[in-house]
This record gives sequence, structure tokens and C-alpha cells, in this order.
Amino acid sequence: MAETAHAKHSSKQPRDPLVLYISNLPHEVSDHFVSDAFYEGAQLEVESVEVLKMGMPHGHKKTCGLAVVKMRTEADVAKAKEKMDGYSVLGRPMIV
Repeated sequence: MAETAHAKHSSKQPRDPLVLYISNLPHEVSDHFVSDAFYEGAQLEVESVEVLKMGMPHGHKKTCGLAVVKMRTEADVAKAKEKMDGYSVLGRPMIV
């Protein structure tokens, strides 16, 4: 049977088990700030952090309260989910 264009393009990449998606972050946070929060809140060192930004008029970018955090091990992922979900960052509970 012929493969349709929809079927060809609808396959998803497998999700990286070391990546966490964080929301409800204050708009003032930076990559470094999120990394520090993980260390302070759970004594975890992260592999990488990317605070997501959205484009604004005149070429400015503003954070949108979301971040992608890559952990070093699956055990770190589990610990981060347990310890960091609800952890207060500048008065806002982060959602992991």
C-alpha cells in the first residue's frame, strides 16, 4: 500500500529521556538562574538549560516563562521531578 504524505511526515522523534520541560518561570530568569535553582533546590548539576524567548517588536526578545533543561542521568531526571516541581523561583512555583 502506498504511504501517504501525512503518514510520512507524522512520525515523531523519540523524546529524549534526559530532557525536562519547565513552565511557570518568572520572565526575569536566565539560563544561569535556572541552572542555579536546580543546584540549590535539589543539589543537581544540569547538562544544559535553554530559557525560551519569543520575538517582540523592534527585534527585542522576551522570555515566555518556559525552559528546556537537559539532565546528566535518568536518576537526576527522577530527582529533579520530585524535588523541583513546585520549587519557588522568585515567588512562582515552577512546573516540571
